[in-house]
Amino acid sequence: MEQNELLGVYLTPEGAYCAVLSGKGHTSGIRCFFVSSADSAQQGTAAMTAIARQAVGQAGLFEQSAVAVRSNLISQYYHHSEFADAKQVESTVRFDAEEASAADASTLAIAYEITQSGPGGSDVTLYTVSRQILTDLLLDVQAGGMDPAQMEPDAVCLARALEKTPEFDEKGRMYLLIFDRTCYLITSINAGMAPKVRTFLLPDEADKTAALARQVILTSAGMTDAGPFKKLILVGHIEGIDKAEMGRRAGMAAELLDAQKLLNLEIPYEASAGHFNGFLFACGAAMGLAGRVRKADFRRDFMPYEGRRRVLQRSFRVVSISLTILFLVFGSYFQVKTLRVSGYASAWDKKLKTDYSAAMYGAKPPANESMGSKLRRTLNDVKKFQQTGFDENAITARLTYILEAINQSPASVDVNLKTITISDRSITLIGDTDSRKSTRDLFDSIKGHKRLEVAEERFNANGPRDEFNITLKIKEG
Repeated sequence: MEQNELLGVYLTPEGAYCAVLSGKGHTSGIRCFFVSSADSAQQGTAAMTAIARQAVGQAGLFEQSAVAVRSNLISQYYHHSEFADAKQVESTVRFDAEEASAADASTLAIAYEITQSGPGGSDVTLYTVSRQILTDLLLDVQAGGMDPAQMEPDAVCLARALEKTPEFDEKGRMYLLIFDRTCYLITSINAGMAPKVRTFLLPDEADKTAALARQVILTSAGMTDAGPFKKLILVGHIEGIDKAEMGRRAGMAAELLDAQKLLNLEIPYEASAGHFNGFLFACGAAMGLAGRVRKADFRRDFMPYEGRRRVLQRSFRVVSISLTILFLVFGSYFQVKTLRVSGYASAWDKKLKTDYSAAMYGAKPPANESMGSKLRRTLNDVKKFQQTGFDENAITARLTYILEAINQSPASVDVNLKTITISDRSITLIGDTDSRKSTRDLFDSIKGHKRLEVAEERFNANGPRDEFNITLKIKEG
């Protein structure tokens, strides 16, 4: 069975008429079966619970269920509302039902259908049933494992099923169905709106044809807005009714409608002919769950269905718990991983500090510089020292460069150094020579040194000597 199948149930004292409808539509075939109350040894409410339980078992897996409420439990009224808007009609329907039934609305479950609407207002069919009776019925079937999403009048369910037959909305057609002793007269007044329905008990007379003909004439006379009726459609199993005589007495052409074939009902072969019409109510109840259709639901008025909401809430609860557990697992995993990495980092840092002190001859790691940066600079200094034989940043190394440059000057240069200033960035020499030519030869010798470069130079004559001031830098690389 598919999870999207829909179950319609028509409960009667004899048992339950059931129809299983695929959520994709009725064209695929509607499986029908009957659960007899005679199969249950229980009595009263326990029998209804047992019937519901057996119906659920035979239906298999289904998504939702709906119940058609018998007409002998329902009071039906025709009412004209002053409002044409459906929402306004809905907001006042409880007051209208209380006025029509002359009963306290708080004791009633109310459903309604709008059969006609226009500038002058709306024609409304009201259905009322004792809230206590409906509550007891609902609790009984719920105890049997069935929580119906809708509970509608059987006449509404029958009309919904007949709407699926061809030419239903054609003007001048009246449909007649007899089930047990209850008769249903249905006619479509306006396409797209609810058909008008009248239910009555079959008179206890020998001539059923004449008794029914009188009721048909009476009904058609009261429906002047539907126009003249030309055809009387006898639906399903009609026992003891003379079709030709019925048409002659009612003044209409009488026809038979094989609803079982048109609706593709799969009725068990062992079902009796008297059961055929009962399956139409169950079929219409199931159709009320398929898609967006007109509904006259008693449950909406007194005990709204929350099954789907409960399923969603249960699903959200399961998903929430699952996600919470999943997040906790992930959080714990990453927390452990973070602690482990933090432990590794702490151990590595401790080992690095020990290795740093060993490599730097006991020096502590610098506070304002990373150990890696300090080690890289020290390594570069060591490499330079290995290439040149000494530290270029040392004063002795810079003095050595200066002496090398002076010694490379011509022997004729008579140089006298007065001051030598050495800083981190530069070397400044102040002195004099015996002539301007000697000063230039000295500068050329300094410029020719491979490790020195001139940043700034000045000279001027002072008596027999030529004074100079030159600023040097260590070449990079």
